[in-house]
Amino acid sequence: MTAAVSDIRGSVSPREARRAAAAADGYRTRSRGPDVSSAFSGFTVPAGSENWPLPDEPADLKQQLSALLADQGLDATSFPVAGEPVSARLWKAWEPRLSAAGIGYESYLDAVAEYQREMWLWANGERTWAQCVSGLAGRLVRRGAPGASTAGTGLLEGAAARSNGISHRSGRRVSHLDELESHAVFVMREVAAESERPSLLFSGGKDSAVLLRLAEKAFRPGRFPFPIVHIDTGHNFAEVLEYRDRRAAELGETLIVASVQETIDAGKVTDPGHGASRNRLQSVTLLDAIAEHGFDAAIGGARRDEDKARAKERVLSFRDALGQWDPRNQRPELWHLYQGVVRPGEHLRAFPLSDWTELDVWQYIAREGIELPSIYFAHQREVVSRSGMLLAVNEWIQPGPGETALLETVRYRTVGDSTCTGAVRSSAATIDEVIAEVASSRITERGATRADDKFSETAMEDRKREGYF
Repeated sequence: MTAAVSDIRGSVSPREARRAAAAADGYRTRSRGPDVSSAFSGFTVPAGSENWPLPDEPADLKQQLSALLADQGLDATSFPVAGEPVSARLWKAWEPRLSAAGIGYESYLDAVAEYQREMWLWANGERTWAQCVSGLAGRLVRRGAPGASTAGTGLLEGAAARSNGISHRSGRRVSHLDELESHAVFVMREVAAESERPSLLFSGGKDSAVLLRLAEKAFRPGRFPFPIVHIDTGHNFAEVLEYRDRRAAELGETLIVASVQETIDAGKVTDPGHGASRNRLQSVTLLDAIAEHGFDAAIGGARRDEDKARAKERVLSFRDALGQWDPRNQRPELWHLYQGVVRPGEHLRAFPLSDWTELDVWQYIAREGIELPSIYFAHQREVVSRSGMLLAVNEWIQPGPGETALLETVRYRTVGDSTCTGAVRSSAATIDEVIAEVASSRITERGATRADDKFSETAMEDRKREGYF
């Protein structure tokens, strides 16, 4: 097959031609940003590994493979054979690291075979070389043999020994967090590949922080193929705003802040008054931001375990031309097969963390060493007890008649508008202590701490029908 590939004349795939024609158009997907093959000498593989060499993209070989796949109508299952020249080049570059980790050539080929779809997408112009290669490197990192020498290789020490989850045909075992991570990264890449102008919704909370880490694993060393979007109610916690700005700067990514106050000033919504929650008003601001920037996809951190309305949500949830959600008019998602095409004027919301639980999120944060705003951990704060919730005393919330401000040791399980997000009494000051606390909890974080979800039995679903996250 190698000889046959080298004899085929190169051609440009139709998808590559469409992308080239749109090269100057706003926020683009897939190959947005600099040519990472020449701009970076290495790339970062998951979870603390050192830089692996990033071989130059074999552009001539890609062109030949693309022509071969197009001419013969071959699908992703055909790529392991057609891709032999690619795998051979990567083995030559990585052999010292893989050998030191106890990964032989046959085991390496097994990993390539399991990664065939991503390599096929690269050959068809739907993945950058860096995205494809970094994903394969991450798969090899987790394949490291127990007890093998990893000194100087950048492979995760004890990764295989730590795994205790699903057994694959290769004989290796991975944890449930690896499975959740892999699926979430897959969803992000699918959305980036299928959408013209995707975006990532960021609140500054724990789920958003996990999304950023997953985006790094999906797209580094290139830039994210989408901007980070925050809907600011004007009633946010100061610690969260500081964290938001700092993380965006550290990542070097574009941050777009859409203001609810500006929506109020424009007369599009009515100000609920001083101290009243603006949470519901975010829907209008979000839809305005989507229209202004032409986003056709918004990636969010919602999970099905949070609320019964979100339990109905698909991984790819479609919104009509008015931004409304109809739970009866959604597409099937059998066997993790997704259809991300939207009609003009419509858009989709993507939820890579749909299958995660609050406990999964915290365990992943612990494993990855993800930094969070300080309010997620026990601290002393002046609060007032109102409607069964502990609300922080601040410029919008003050003790009313019959209420008394109390100094309590609390933490927050979720982040939102400070006028409707309650704290919980807690002494959990470390991630391990939080994990133990969450494991023993019998109520979701939104059920315990969000006043906006207690407005009615269908409060969340009503807001989602209006365009809410």
